[in-house]
Amino acid sequence: MSLLQILPAMSPFVLLLSVGIAWLAYRDARRRNRMDHDEARKRDQVSKSFDHIIEQTRDRDLIEMNEQFKAVIDSLKKTGPGPYGLAEVEGHFVKHRQAAIDAAEVITKLFNYYEATAIGISLGALDEEIIKQWWRASYVADWQDFSAYVTEKRERDGREALYLQYQRQAERWA
Repeated sequence: MSLLQILPAMSPFVLLLSVGIAWLAYRDARRRNRMDHDEARKRDQVSKSFDHIIEQTRDRDLIEMNEQFKAVIDSLKKTGPGPYGLAEVEGHFVKHRQAAIDAAEVITKLFNYYEATAIGISLGALDEEIIKQWWRASYVADWQDFSAYVTEKRERDGREALYLQYQRQAERWA
């Protein structure tokens, strides 16, 4: 048999081999693309996490909120150890920079920020390990100090989901 006689019989095998090679090349390209996408997403997540941390140290409103919260917690600790409930928080005013601040309002502002952070982590917008290393101690301690307040507020107001993401995050980190 000559090569010219064998060639037509081999064409289905050559075609099948070509399709197989093309399929493997396609799978490899998809895998690499997915890896590149995952790496880009992780870099973006890390960048957003550091932006989140930097914002805490530069944003005047956040700095003021944290200072007010410190004044509230210091004042409450003078009355006794936490956790603090509705009775201790609502109606509790603290003098801060020559003004009376409402403890419940300050806690609401801070816990809204904590909830937003927990949601950012759960959605993958923020890197959990970076935020955890930066914030874990105060994040968990603040939840422990005011868990009774949040639980009582949920029951009173009929808002079962109030700060639920923050609670889950704090309990996971505890």
